[in-house]
Amino acid sequence: MYLTSSGGRRATPAHGQRSANIRTTPLGPTNFVNALVAVQGGALYAGGFFTAVSGVAVNYIARWDGSTWSALGPGSSNRVEALTLFDEGLGNGSQLYAGGWFTYSGSTSNVLNRIAKWTGAAWAPLDNGLGGADTTTPYVYALGVYSNGLYAGGDFTSTGALSSVHIARWGCTEFQIPPCTAPTITQQPAAQAVCSGGSVDFSVSAGGSQALIYQWRKAGADRQERSRARFTLPAQASTTPLSTASLSATRAERLRARRCP
Repeated sequence: MYLTSSGGRRATPAHGQRSANIRTTPLGPTNFVNALVAVQGGALYAGGFFTAVSGVAVNYIARWDGSTWSALGPGSSNRVEALTLFDEGLGNGSQLYAGGWFTYSGSTSNVLNRIAKWTGAAWAPLDNGLGGADTTTPYVYALGVYSNGLYAGGDFTSTGALSSVHIARWGCTEFQIPPCTAPTITQQPAAQAVCSGGSVDFSVSAGGSQALIYQWRKAGADRQERSRARFTLPAQASTTPLSTASLSATRAERLRARRCP
């Protein structure tokens, strides 16, 4: 048997043994790997109980670009059990999510509580995370994407102020207990006519199990008023065409200011 080091030098075979080549690799992590997820045409991400790969400190999660390993910021405070990619539908595309035993990243001020999102520059919390447990230490053991939602499973019994036993769904701004109801507009904003120089108020009614995010539009362009169900247009000049819509994929209501006697 020939033993070769990573430098390729061959040792003398032991007496009576057949020769073979065994080459050590510098790519192994310092402890076991629990999860792998790959970005199509991009990187491979690994999470587990390791704190370094190829001599690079990574703290339980690492990125492989095909030739080298690198850290994702300061990593996490404890082991990673699950990884997945999920698109929240907020214009950021698919992002990396991790679940496990960790409670922070880098310092205790960056609280994550067992589930987090990689923004490309840092690990961000998902609301208040997940807590409580049947045992002494809560953790997330599995992540999955289903019907435009991110689901977490594991040993936890609470999602912030809500009680959720072992499974929860992420809904853009908070966790909910499945099943969840998609946001739906129940009453569209009504078309109105105002005197020249007058202002006008629009309102919309919508429902759903998650916290709603509103997007109003004027003349085909998004307005900054994103969080309210009511939208006010200031004083309007006569014969100025206006339009508004609430949330995405809804019909625009049109308004034309008119002259008053």
